[in-house]
Amino acid sequence: MAAPRRLTRDRLLDVSAELFAEQGHEGTSISDITDALRITRPTLYAHAKSKAELVEAIHERLVGFHDRIALTQIPEDASPLERIEGAIRTHLEATRYFAHPLRIALNSARDASIPYSKKLHDRWHQQDVLLDRAIEDGQRLG
Repeated sequence: MAAPRRLTRDRLLDVSAELFAEQGHEGTSISDITDALRITRPTLYAHAKSKAELVEAIHERLVGFHDRIALTQIPEDASPLERIEGAIRTHLEATRYFAHPLRIALNSARDASIPYSKKLHDRWHQQDVLLDRAIEDGQRLG
């Protein structure tokens, strides 16, 4: 193993998310993560104590994205079409920048080994409600 390197939280979460998405939560070991990052276990443990803590942090990044971007692109006072376009734009941006974390989050609904994030699923529900409302408003307005 290479000498310990400086590790950023973003890099740790990006690499962990990629491994979890490719190998599954149970199929990814701490050694897989440290090897991929070329760091030591103590370096990893200085940032996260467990795989569950890593998944939680990955979910929190998605919540942060939602809070920063998603709700601003679907303003309730915009026209129904603008709100629908905002929802689609948000989904495309999330897919582009968070493909692996999204896959983990979606899998957590059916894989009990992946820590579930109620906060993330609440945010998604909130976005679904806004989109449903925009579609209903659009239908009502013709």
